[in-house]
Amino acid sequence: MDNWIFSETHQRRKRILADASHTRLQREAMRVKPSRLRGRIAESALAMSELLASFAQVVREKN
Repeated sequence: MDNWIFSETHQRRKRILADASHTRLQREAMRVKPSRLRGRIAESALAMSELLASFAQVVREKN
């Protein structure tokens, strides 16, 4: 009987912890504000255009 009780409480504790971590991840995902996301996208686009410009410069110099 004791093993069954321990097994049940252990399974229940695992479920509760899994649910808690899942909801925490959802909360963190919702926390990213759209303006910050737009800023990250803009920074990434700027970095990519700078890389392309430097690549184009190197290609021009080689030709």
